[in-house]
Amino acid sequence: MVGTRPTEKVRANRLERLRHVLWAGLITLALAALSVLDPMDQFLWVAQSRTVSASASGDIVYIASRENLADPGFPERRQQLTRALRRLDTAGADQVFIDNVFEDPTTDAIDADLNQAILDFSGDAYLVADYRYNTARQLRLAHSVEVISRGVSEVGTDLFANYLGYVWAAEYAIEVEDTRLPTLAAQMAKVSSEDKDVFPINYDLDISSIPRMSLEQILASDAPLSELAGKTVVIGGLASEAGATISIPGDREVPSTFVHIYAAETLIAGKTTMIANYWMDLAAMLLLALAGIIRPSMVRRLAYAGTVLLVPAGLIISARMGWRADFADLLALCAVFGAFRLRSKWKDS
Repeated sequence: MVGTRPTEKVRANRLERLRHVLWAGLITLALAALSVLDPMDQFLWVAQSRTVSASASGDIVYIASRENLADPGFPERRQQLTRALRRLDTAGADQVFIDNVFEDPTTDAIDADLNQAILDFSGDAYLVADYRYNTARQLRLAHSVEVISRGVSEVGTDLFANYLGYVWAAEYAIEVEDTRLPTLAAQMAKVSSEDKDVFPINYDLDISSIPRMSLEQILASDAPLSELAGKTVVIGGLASEAGATISIPGDREVPSTFVHIYAAETLIAGKTTMIANYWMDLAAMLLLALAGIIRPSMVRRLAYAGTVLLVPAGLIISARMGWRADFADLLALCAVFGAFRLRSKWKDS
């Protein structure tokens, strides 16, 4: 019977559409391997974080010092820190983290008093060991001097911003010279670092929802210390004074301590899902291939449109759920496939 089977031209067009899907996938794979699509992914992550606004858990309180507490030229600042630690202990804070590395001593008496205040803290108190470059551009783990760090537990920090100035992932623990330390974020969130590697940092929190106080407020006689009972407290410096600035979506200059807080809040909220881009790419190629074998052109075009619309839908859903995924690959795949199809239509016209 005439017309019961696809003509040779219909078969050829189907094969051509399938070839276009395959070539689009290979080109996208090559672009991804060369990191060409990485800036687009970061742009999309920034956009996602700006479209969703969540509130912090309130369990982590940031205490900012106006001065660099580690500067050995101002020993009175360490005395202020010592008094603040004792006030936090009286307030019943659960954990306290000092996000400063005291590499140089002041006086034995002042530094020993700081060490004693840390050891006397009723909850858990930690110093930070920072993974940083030395003057020879070699990575090393910087610790506080022995008189301050003696007997004190440590956590590690190793923030390295990428070429756009962002930090999109954090580690559960760092290992340097046979030393394994839980990271500041993991310990603040009370998450075990065993057998775990890297997790994404979710920036959907409204930064104003993170509780914060100044060191001066803690030392004031009328300080609302009762609000700190059972809280995790991290003490850091202001960006302008300490010089440790970093970019987060929506703000180009914040103290680096905030990135650790965002990472800890990510762990507290459980938003650590990372979706492998190759699974999404394969799924999109399959949908395009299935759409390509549909004979009625109107239905086929609707199927193509539905596949493309899954990309913005996925962006919205993943932003709401706090999932990290590379959607630039999907956009590139659809764009390359669309270009192949437009070229084919132009040649046939």
